[in-house]
Amino acid sequence: KVTYEMAWALKDAGKDAESNAAFARLATSYPKSSLANESLFRVAEYHYDAGRYADASKSYGDVLERAGQGELGEKALHKLGWCFFKLNDFEKAAQTFAAQAQKFPTGQLAPDAQFLAGECYFQREQWKEASGVYAKVIAVKSPNYHAMALYRSGQCAANQEQWAESATFHKQVLDQFADFAQ
Repeated sequence: KVTYEMAWALKDAGKDAESNAAFARLATSYPKSSLANESLFRVAEYHYDAGRYADASKSYGDVLERAGQGELGEKALHKLGWCFFKLNDFEKAAQTFAAQAQKFPTGQLAPDAQFLAGECYFQREQWKEASGVYAKVIAVKSPNYHAMALYRSGQCAANQEQWAESATFHKQVLDQFADFAQ
């Protein structure tokens, strides 16, 4: 507990490298501590925030091995997907986000995972696959992603030269989301 509190005190003082070292020490020296898995997650976050996505992905993977269930597992799986996305490994990112949506279907980050899986297919220009994922997002009318999923569906249809379908999706965006930036 002392190491954990010290790690947070160092973080609050802006000493991120020292804080990360304390979290890492807790996770490795006291692996059975109730704070070890969260500490390992903080190590992953440190790497992610520094743009070291390969290092972060390893740490998030370690969190998943140790605490795969529950809120921490969902967060780690989500951030692992983001690591792959940031590394432009859209195939692994799509698989990770899909696994997250399947493993945590009612989790807080489930709508994000579903939409981001679609984005991975979109980035790979797999229009049909992206459309299928966006259709699921549209069906649940996620407040954060409904408009964007409609918009992306219109783009996917246009890229497949399905002009009428593209127009229908884009008209839905215009009719339902007047303030949508795109």
